[in-house]
Amino acid sequence: MNTTNAVRILKAKKINFEVIEYKEEQKFSDGLEILEYIKEDPKQIFKTITLTNNKTYFVCMIPIKEEIDLKLLAKAFGEKRLELLPLSKLTEITGYVRGGCSPIGMKKNFKTIIDKSAFEYKYIFFSAGRIGMQIKMDPNDLKKVIQIQVDDIKRK
Repeated sequence: MNTTNAVRILKAKKINFEVIEYKEEQKFSDGLEILEYIKEDPKQIFKTITLTNNKTYFVCMIPIKEEIDLKLLAKAFGEKRLELLPLSKLTEITGYVRGGCSPIGMKKNFKTIIDKSAFEYKYIFFSAGRIGMQIKMDPNDLKKVIQIQVDDIKRK
Protein backbone atom coordinates (compact mmCIF):
# COMPACT_ATOMS: atom_id res chain seq x y z
CA MET A 1 0.00 0.00 0.00
CA ASN A 2 1.21 3.47 -0.84
CA THR A 3 1.32 5.94 1.99
CA THR A 4 0.40 9.60 2.25
CA ASN A 5 0.29 12.22 4.99
CA ALA A 6 -3.36 11.36 5.57
CA VAL A 7 -2.63 7.64 5.95
CA ARG A 8 0.34 8.27 8.28
CA ILE A 9 -1.78 10.57 10.49
CA LEU A 10 -4.65 8.07 10.72
CA LYS A 11 -2.25 5.27 11.64
CA ALA A 12 -0.50 7.42 14.26
CA LYS A 13 -3.85 8.28 15.86
CA LYS A 14 -4.93 4.61 15.70
CA ILE A 15 -8.09 5.46 13.78
CA ASN A 16 -9.96 2.64 12.02
CA PHE A 17 -9.91 3.17 8.26
CA GLU A 18 -9.40 1.36 5.02
CA VAL A 19 -7.49 2.50 1.95
CA ILE A 20 -9.11 1.77 -1.39
CA GLU A 21 -6.65 1.91 -4.26
CA TYR A 22 -7.62 2.05 -7.89
CA LYS A 23 -5.65 2.38 -11.09
CA GLU A 24 -4.53 5.92 -11.70
CA GLU A 25 -4.93 6.37 -15.44
CA GLN A 26 -4.26 10.08 -15.68
CA LYS A 27 -2.99 12.99 -13.63
CA PHE A 28 -6.45 14.17 -12.63
CA SER A 29 -9.48 12.13 -11.75
CA ASP A 30 -12.88 13.54 -11.01
CA GLY A 31 -15.62 12.11 -8.88
CA LEU A 32 -17.31 10.34 -11.76
CA GLU A 33 -14.14 8.41 -12.54
CA ILE A 34 -13.81 7.47 -8.89
CA LEU A 35 -17.36 6.09 -9.02
CA GLU A 36 -16.26 3.68 -11.73
CA TYR A 37 -13.78 2.12 -9.30
CA ILE A 38 -15.66 2.46 -6.04
CA LYS A 39 -19.01 0.83 -6.57
CA GLU A 40 -20.70 2.61 -3.66
CA ASP A 41 -23.47 5.14 -3.19
CA PRO A 42 -22.18 8.46 -4.65
CA LYS A 43 -23.70 10.21 -1.62
CA GLN A 44 -21.01 8.49 0.48
CA ILE A 45 -18.07 9.62 -1.67
CA PHE A 46 -16.91 13.09 -0.68
CA LYS A 47 -14.76 15.64 -2.45
CA THR A 48 -12.54 18.14 -0.67
CA ILE A 49 -12.76 21.77 -1.81
CA THR A 50 -10.45 24.60 -0.73
CA LEU A 51 -11.72 28.17 -0.62
CA THR A 52 -10.43 31.62 0.27
CA ASN A 53 -11.61 35.04 1.35
CA ASN A 54 -8.36 36.48 -0.10
CA LYS A 55 -6.79 36.54 3.38
CA THR A 56 -7.17 33.01 4.73
CA TYR A 57 -8.16 29.55 3.55
CA PHE A 58 -11.07 27.23 4.30
CA VAL A 59 -11.90 23.63 3.44
CA CYS A 60 -15.21 21.88 2.88
CA MET A 61 -16.29 18.35 2.06
CA ILE A 62 -19.43 17.48 0.10
CA PRO A 63 -20.68 14.45 -1.85
CA ILE A 64 -19.01 14.25 -5.27
CA LYS A 65 -22.15 14.81 -7.30
CA GLU A 66 -23.18 17.88 -5.28
CA GLU A 67 -22.18 21.52 -5.56
CA ILE A 68 -21.47 23.85 -2.68
CA ASP A 69 -23.62 26.84 -1.95
CA LEU A 70 -21.03 29.60 -1.52
CA LYS A 71 -23.47 31.82 0.39
CA LEU A 72 -24.37 29.06 2.85
CA LEU A 73 -20.73 28.14 3.20
CA ALA A 74 -19.58 31.72 3.83
CA LYS A 75 -22.30 32.13 6.45
CA ALA A 76 -21.33 28.83 8.12
CA PHE A 77 -17.70 30.00 8.33
CA GLY A 78 -18.79 33.43 9.58
CA GLU A 79 -17.46 35.14 6.46
CA LYS A 80 -19.09 37.70 4.15
CA ARG A 81 -17.82 36.08 0.97
CA LEU A 82 -15.78 33.08 -0.15
CA GLU A 83 -14.46 31.97 -3.51
CA LEU A 84 -12.87 28.79 -4.77
CA LEU A 85 -9.11 28.68 -4.42
CA PRO A 86 -7.52 29.00 -7.87
CA LEU A 87 -6.16 25.60 -8.95
CA SER A 88 -2.78 27.19 -9.57
CA LYS A 89 -2.50 27.77 -5.78
CA LEU A 90 -3.85 24.40 -4.59
CA THR A 91 -0.55 22.54 -4.18
CA GLU A 92 1.21 25.56 -2.70
CA ILE A 93 -1.48 26.04 -0.05
CA THR A 94 -2.55 22.46 0.74
CA GLY A 95 0.38 20.28 -0.36
CA TYR A 96 -2.02 18.24 -2.48
CA VAL A 97 -2.92 18.15 -6.17
CA ARG A 98 -6.31 18.41 -7.85
CA GLY A 99 -8.04 15.05 -7.65
CA GLY A 100 -5.92 13.99 -4.68
CA CYS A 101 -6.72 16.61 -2.05
CA SER A 102 -7.45 15.17 1.40
CA PRO A 103 -8.84 17.12 4.35
CA ILE A 104 -6.28 15.27 6.49
CA GLY A 105 -2.59 16.19 6.33
CA MET A 106 -2.70 19.55 4.57
CA LYS A 107 0.26 21.88 5.08
CA LYS A 108 -1.76 23.74 7.72
CA ASN A 109 -4.93 23.02 9.65
CA PHE A 110 -7.66 25.06 8.01
CA LYS A 111 -11.20 25.56 9.28
CA THR A 112 -13.15 22.69 7.77
CA ILE A 113 -16.86 22.05 7.28
CA ILE A 114 -18.30 18.73 6.19
CA ASP A 115 -21.81 18.48 4.83
CA LYS A 116 -24.16 17.05 7.44
CA SER A 117 -25.25 14.30 5.03
CA ALA A 118 -21.98 12.45 5.81
CA PHE A 119 -23.40 11.43 9.18
CA GLU A 120 -26.27 9.53 7.60
CA TYR A 121 -23.78 6.73 6.82
CA LYS A 122 -21.60 4.32 8.77
CA TYR A 123 -18.69 5.22 6.53
CA ILE A 124 -17.72 7.69 3.81
CA PHE A 125 -14.96 7.82 1.22
CA PHE A 126 -12.62 10.74 0.54
CA SER A 127 -9.20 11.25 -0.97
CA ALA A 128 -6.25 9.70 0.83
CA GLY A 129 -4.01 12.45 -0.53
CA ARG A 130 -3.06 10.92 -3.85
CA ILE A 131 -4.91 10.28 -7.08
CA GLY A 132 -5.80 6.60 -7.09
CA MET A 133 -6.31 6.34 -3.32
CA GLN A 134 -9.44 6.83 -1.24
CA ILE A 135 -9.97 6.48 2.50
CA LYS A 136 -13.03 4.67 3.78
CA MET A 137 -13.90 5.54 7.37
CA ASP A 138 -16.61 6.43 9.84
CA PRO A 139 -17.30 10.18 9.52
CA ASN A 140 -17.45 10.37 13.33
CA ASP A 141 -13.81 9.24 13.44
CA LEU A 142 -12.89 12.14 11.15
CA LYS A 143 -13.77 14.42 14.08
CA LYS A 144 -10.99 12.71 16.07
CA VAL A 145 -8.41 13.61 13.45
CA ILE A 146 -9.24 17.12 12.26
CA GLN A 147 -11.37 19.85 13.73
CA ILE A 148 -14.53 19.90 11.64
CA GLN A 149 -17.77 21.73 11.74
CA VAL A 150 -20.92 20.01 10.45
CA ASP A 151 -23.43 22.02 8.43
CA ASP A 152 -25.74 21.96 5.44
CA ILE A 153 -23.59 23.41 2.65
CA LYS A 154 -24.94 21.77 -0.51
CA ARG A 155 -26.62 23.82 -3.21
CA LYS A 156 -30.37 23.17 -3.20
